[in-house]
Amino acid sequence: MRAILYILRDRVDEGGNQKFGLFTPENAPRKAAHYLHNMAAVLNMGEKKNINSTEQLSYAIHNISETVHELLLQKSEGEFYLILWDERFTGGKDEIEIEFPEIPASIEIYDATESAEPLKSLEPEKYVNLVLSDHPVIVKIKYPLFTAI
Repeated sequence: MRAILYILRDRVDEGGNQKFGLFTPENAPRKAAHYLHNMAAVLNMGEKKNINSTEQLSYAIHNISETVHELLLQKSEGEFYLILWDERFTGGKDEIEIEFPEIPASIEIYDATESAEPLKSLEPEKYVNLVLSDHPVIVKIKYPLFTAI
């Protein structure tokens, strides 16, 4: 996954670059600044603990198209964060299904364009259905066997 931030705040000294920043020239946040803040809050990017060994998360994504991408992260407490996003150039959506061979203890769905809080907490189940569009969706997965390292 690549993330490129062109400029933090809009340029005022160069014509044509006044709308690429996360913040306006008056330091007002644009939507992208809110989305990035929410995503960082969900992932708690300030975590200081090290992971001595990583666990494996087995899953399969069904109905995946070539425009759907994924990134799996693991936190020190053993939770996994599966980030999924779609890059359709013509708009539209992809409906996917995530299958877990073992049923997780908990599953939470986040949408950073809405909030840093979970949009929904699912009952532990083997399958999760998602609709992906033009922004990332984060699936937090926790198994009961993991303990803090």
